[in-house]
Amino acid sequence: MSRRTVKNELTIIYWRDIPAQVTARSGGDKVTIELPRRFQAAIDRAAKVAGKEKYDEYIGEWRRETSTCSDDLQASVDAEAARLGELFPRDRLVEFVDNGGINPTKESE
Repeated sequence: MSRRTVKNELTIIYWRDIPAQVTARSGGDKVTIELPRRFQAAIDRAAKVAGKEKYDEYIGEWRRETSTCSDDLQASVDAEAARLGELFPRDRLVEFVDNGGINPTKESE
């Protein structure tokens, strides 16, 4: 019988480059935190700036970034949400909104 290793995963869900939610999973356990309302408000405003108001256009811009996390899922989610809160003060979110949800300092790909 083979043993399967359970990997602890931390996932940040973004609309374009604006984070919205943090989730940690391990096996069947899951902890989720939605970021403060200002993040969703910024996403809604950025979608309008970007002209992504139709459902299919809006939905197509969501993405996930996944990494590993500790066994303490709640602590991992809390720490990441706090980090994102500090990384995205209101004035920085405004810059992302004005750029249609894309990091204004991101280099062209």
